[in-house]
Amino acid sequence: MLVLVNPKREEEAASLYQELHNVVLALDENWAEAYDKWAEGPIAEAKGEASSSLLLLEECVSRWKRVEKRYELARVYGDLARSRKRWDERLRLRIV
Repeated sequence: MLVLVNPKREEEAASLYQELHNVVLALDENWAEAYDKWAEGPIAEAKGEASSSLLLLEECVSRWKRVEKRYELARVYGDLARSRKRWDERLRLRIV
């Protein structure tokens, strides 16, 4: 699944994300947009854009709620919690 690409392999992740994004644009569906935001979030975090990552994952949560996909929603909540924890740690250490 493209969403699970290791964000530390930024170039590969960006390339796969672009493929996903092109499909999402063609589909114009909430569930596809949710996958798009879910994939984009970790890529943004890997680029050092933690606040953007959190916003993208929060938008993903909203979209999964709209289409009532509980399994995907639970997984995104896990990713969002991990991202928030890393963000809080960076704030605590004043790295941001």
